[in-house]
Amino acid sequence: MPTTPFLPLPDGLEITSLSETEQELLVRVTSNRVSSLCPVCSTPSFSIHSYYRRKPLELPCTGRIVRLLLSVKKFFCRVVSCPQKIFTERLPELIEPSSRLTTRLRSLVQAICAAFNAKGGARLGEQLGIHFTRETFLRSLHLLSTPPVGNVKAVGIDDFAWKRGKRYGTVIIDLETHRLLDILPDREAESVKQWLSAHPEIEIVSRDRGGTYAEGAAQGAPQAQQIADRWHLCKNLGDAVEVYLVRKKIQIPPSPSSNITTQQVAAVCAPLPQPEPGSCRYASQEKCERKQAFVDQVKSMHEQGYTTYEIADVLHLARNTVRKYLRLEGPVQPTPRTRRLSQLDPFYEYLTERWNAGCANAHQLFVDLQEKGYRGGKQRCAVLSRDCAKGFQGWLVHQNKHNREKRCLCPFRPQGSCVGCSPSGKKSSPWKKKVT
Repeated sequence: MPTTPFLPLPDGLEITSLSETEQELLVRVTSNRVSSLCPVCSTPSFSIHSYYRRKPLELPCTGRIVRLLLSVKKFFCRVVSCPQKIFTERLPELIEPSSRLTTRLRSLVQAICAAFNAKGGARLGEQLGIHFTRETFLRSLHLLSTPPVGNVKAVGIDDFAWKRGKRYGTVIIDLETHRLLDILPDREAESVKQWLSAHPEIEIVSRDRGGTYAEGAAQGAPQAQQIADRWHLCKNLGDAVEVYLVRKKIQIPPSPSSNITTQQVAAVCAPLPQPEPGSCRYASQEKCERKQAFVDQVKSMHEQGYTTYEIADVLHLARNTVRKYLRLEGPVQPTPRTRRLSQLDPFYEYLTERWNAGCANAHQLFVDLQEKGYRGGKQRCAVLSRDCAKGFQGWLVHQNKHNREKRCLCPFRPQGSCVGCSPSGKKSSPWKKKVT
């Protein structure tokens, strides 16, 4: 039969037989064309050299693999000046030279890989009867030809990771059409220079603030104007503002009203008062003194003419730490640690009443809290009961490598202080005092 609607074929090809195996359907196709064009000189040839068979894969049918047994010819090229003496029959409507997939199947594989990537395309192909590995999907996608760049006036250059931390490339985008123009294998200035040199019509080059692309753009497109892209400008501005706010400890109002006055804004945005060194019970005064000595030494060396790199090398500090010390104004102040929120905080008053009533059983406290809406674990109540008993025995001595300080272990401290513990250092019975 010449052809069938279930498997349409180009003119000059006909189906001779159909058969099947356990794995696939076999369709024998024979070419009846008497001539073919030479791929080098494009001269038609009628001189048949021999016959041979190709076995490409076709689109699957009802989930089964379809393989074509294609019988085609080889021809002589009779043009004396042509270097191609023997060539194979060309069937551009059905299959490309040296390809093991028909054009229809190759186009489907490329579309799937472009939409789902190679690994996702391989998983979807299994459901469609296309049993290829992800490498086959990826090779098919690489066969797609990229459109020519053409005339472009404004380009954007940035880097991307082939493998994060190991190997990077460069992507070039048309800023007017937002279309991908090219991908360079690395992010070196020489690669950017060569690409820009091939396009002298470029007028604007948008890049990051790194020196590599600046050098490549200056050498490859000296006529173009270099600008910093908006994303890097916004990111650098945001980082600088964040560092300033952290350094100045400025409190921004959460929801300013429309009728707020300038004096109110100035009062809210003013720097917070620095805490006294002795007011923070968790900060080590010795640590602050050591840090202050480093700060004084860094500022002294800077006044003597030492650079940031030299100061960091001599004092064995990071360069960012040296810059931070140079920006520091006034004496070093300890930073108080904020108490972390606990699921038991909403039940503080109830726990105080239960403890004063004589209930020190962790399981009973847990059951009572669950009735009040507590959603935490039982272990929290056990730790609370144990620490509460320890805390009522007075001030415990805590030893660390810097100094000896007294620490209260009472868990009922919503404001960082305990009114139920005796600061006299004497042990007392847990039932002689009440938590208020």
